Amino acid sequence: MRVNDDPLSNGRDQLMHWLAVDPTDGAAYVVYWDRRDDPANVSAAVTLARSTDGGQTFENYAWSDRTYDPRGTCLGDYIGIAALGGLVYGAWPEDVPTEEPQVVPPALAQWNDKPLDNAAWPSRPTAIRVASAIF
Repeated sequence: MRVNDDPLSNGRDQLMHWLAVDPTDGAAYVVYWDRRDDPANVSAAVTLARSTDGGQTFENYAWSDRTYDPRGTCLGDYIGIAALGGLVYGAWPEDVPTEEPQVVPPALAQWNDKPLDNAAWPSRPTAIRVASAIF
């Protein structure tokens, strides 16, 4: 079932979706990274989609207030959602805007004690954003 409501075949990705079903009324909620507002298909925002008809249709709500380039913030699958009694809660990482780009020191860029090839990764401060909605 299609959850996002932006135009078909517009070349924008929606990814890393998570689902919660409210056990009190059966409403389904999906939260996901959404690139619909970036023609370059890089910057992402977070969208909340809600279905009250068993997942047949979804209404979308912008849940974050801006888009940002997630490549320096460990976007990954660090996104989640919970729902109960018409209250919906979500959490995800967002960058913290800074004046200067940050770089991970080469000594820290390793995995399982093995240095990674491109050790000078761009990195920005990251914060956990929490949002809620009442339906």
